[in-house]
Amino acid sequence: MVKVLVMPCKALTDPEYQKRACAFLSEERSAHAFSMKNESDRALSIGAGLLLAYGLLVWGNDLLDVSQIRLEPEEVLERLEIFDERARDNLRKRLITGKTEKGKPYFLWEGAPKFSISHSGDYAAVAFSDREVGLDIQKERELKTRRIYDRVLHKSGKEKKEDFFFLWTAKESYVKCTGEGLSGDFTKIYADREGMCIEDALLYELPAPEGYFLIACVKSV
Repeated sequence: MVKVLVMPCKALTDPEYQKRACAFLSEERSAHAFSMKNESDRALSIGAGLLLAYGLLVWGNDLLDVSQIRLEPEEVLERLEIFDERARDNLRKRLITGKTEKGKPYFLWEGAPKFSISHSGDYAAVAFSDREVGLDIQKERELKTRRIYDRVLHKSGKEKKEDFFFLWTAKESYVKCTGEGLSGDFTKIYADREGMCIEDALLYELPAPEGYFLIACVKSV
């Protein structure tokens, strides 16, 4: 099962929103967010932290194999603020993460879902799954240099340039799923858009905000 949460984060540049949000972030996430000088980057990091907290509340409540929830910051905060301080403390403890040798984050408690975080433009997104999962959201934009094609498209030449943003998003989701991160060589990874598969994993292209691509990747058992 895969559950993906997506949220615009512009509102989280507001200090009042940030203060409310920090009650539901792990200490590590809060410190990371407020170390950022750029307001938009800080808002995206806070937004991702809120989605992690909200996701733990709704994980397992949907019978669909793949589902997506579009949220607004106020909606998320109102849901979380129902809980008393003791419940909030327990939630923050569950949000503490560790990292694999290659830097992939994971929850420390037994039975926890796998997760993956992504943000681009004005949106943050988080995927939860009972299997290893990778998620990427990409905002379409004009490419500053065409050489980026040479860093993303498969060396066989089988991938189409017109599918570039799909392929870029798919491959980032894949290396997040495997834990390789951006150190992976995208030119050696072949993404089949028609078959919605990539190497030994499955791709799920989800409805995205206008001008964005949103893809989740899970290992195919």
